[in-house]
Amino acid sequence: MPRSSSAYFLVGPTASGKTAVAEVLARRTGAYVLSADSMLVYRGMDVGTAKPGPDERAEGRLRGVDVADPDEPFSTGLWLREAARTFDEAEAAGRDVIVAGGGVSGVAAALAAARHGQRVLLLEKSVKLGGLATLGLI
Repeated sequence: MPRSSSAYFLVGPTASGKTAVAEVLARRTGAYVLSADSMLVYRGMDVGTAKPGPDERAEGRLRGVDVADPDEPFSTGLWLREAARTFDEAEAAGRDVIVAGGGVSGVAAALAAARHGQRVLLLEKSVKLGGLATLGLI
């Protein structure tokens, strides 16, 4: 029987490198990455979104990317269905999930998750530090 999966939420400001950090962590741990980025869900929206390249997407860890065409409506409810599929797959495989996303909804989801015992890694893009700084794990 596979071990129980955990979910980790990686949140921070726009363009702070959340998806890139999640990909590094996933390579090291075998976790899936579930994107909570509002633009990465759209096929063909590769420029200006920092969407991982075809090589990274081909590795099979990334979920929630390229799931809708730009002319299709995509809602929080549809994202939650994608998330449920990802968590079911992770549970069956005994793998963890790193949810990478920001903005108000990402932070709200992370805080709600923290209240229910999930781990949340908070990031801050710091010009002073010359890159990404970890604020903490809650």
